[in-house]
Amino acid sequence: MLGEEAYLRIQELKKINGIPSDRELERKAGATNGTIRNIRNGTKVSSVTLTAIAEVLHTTTGYIINGVEAPQENEASEMDAYVGKLVN
Repeated sequence: MLGEEAYLRIQELKKINGIPSDRELERKAGATNGTIRNIRNGTKVSSVTLTAIAEVLHTTTGYIINGVEAPQENEASEMDAYVGKLVN
């Protein structure tokens, strides 16, 4: 869910990625002015917009939304192999 915690994660990632302002992040992501404020307020933001923001910040939408990182590529492959064994 979007809101203050998602906003704080975005602010942290902005610092890490050297993005000086919310407006600059919105510009790089192709989002409208006020999108980051909407995220902070818990207002709905499209999945396309949230994905674009995540890409600019070099993270996942899952991390922005709930602080959960996606598995690393090799971990995902191992999980896919494990699930494949269970299904087949």
